[in-house]
Amino acid sequence: MNLKLIVISACTLGCALLAQAIPTGLNIMPTADVMPFGMSRYQYEFNSEKANVPDRGAIVGTQTGIGLGTAEGGIDEVSHIGTVYNLKMLLLQGDEMMPAIAVGVENIGRDAKPQYYLVASKLLINSAETDTRSAVHAGFLLDTDGKTRAMYGADLATGPLLFKLDQVGLAPGNVHTAFGVGLKYGELSATVTSYDIYKNPGILSYTIGYTYVSQ
Repeated sequence: MNLKLIVISACTLGCALLAQAIPTGLNIMPTADVMPFGMSRYQYEFNSEKANVPDRGAIVGTQTGIGLGTAEGGIDEVSHIGTVYNLKMLLLQGDEMMPAIAVGVENIGRDAKPQYYLVASKLLINSAETDTRSAVHAGFLLDTDGKTRAMYGADLATGPLLFKLDQVGLAPGNVHTAFGVGLKYGELSATVTSYDIYKNPGILSYTIGYTYVSQ
C-alpha cells in the first residue's frame, strides 16, 4: 500500500481550499472525524510532548471545516519549528455498520517533514439522552522517516468529562502512547495529557481549546 500516493491523490482537489496544525483527533493520532463547514477550533497546548514538538514546547493553532462535512484544514505555530499546516479529507461517511474513513497530511512546513495518514473511526455510542459519545479509531501513519506506523485509540465523552487514549507505532522502543482527561463547558475545554505514559510517567501537557460555530 502506497499510503503517500493515496493521500496525495485524495487531497489534491482540496489543497486549494486550505484556509486556516493539529487535525481533529485524540492526543497523538488524527481520527476520521471532520469538522463541519463554519466550525473552527482554537487551541493552545503547552509543555507538549507531541512527536513533532521539541523540548516540551508550545503549540498555538486553529482548525477549520472547509468542506460540507468532508474536509478540514489547519495551521499551527509550533515552538522551535515555526508554522505548520494540515489537511484532512473524508473518503467514506460512517454509518451503523461501516466506519468513517479519512486521509490526510500534517506537519507541512518549511522546516518540517510531512506525515501522511489513513484512518478509520467507528462510533460505538452516540446517546443524546445520556449525553454520551464513544468511538474507536485505527489507521496507518507514514512518518517523517519514511516508515509506516500503525496507530489506534479510543475516546469517550460523557457529560462534561472527556477521555482519550491512543498509541502510534508498534515497534519495540518506538511506541508513542498518551492518555488525556478533560473537562468541557459549553464551547470551552481544558485537557491534561500524559504522553509516553509507559516511559515517562508524570510528564503532563495542558491544552485549552475553544470552538466557534458561525451563524
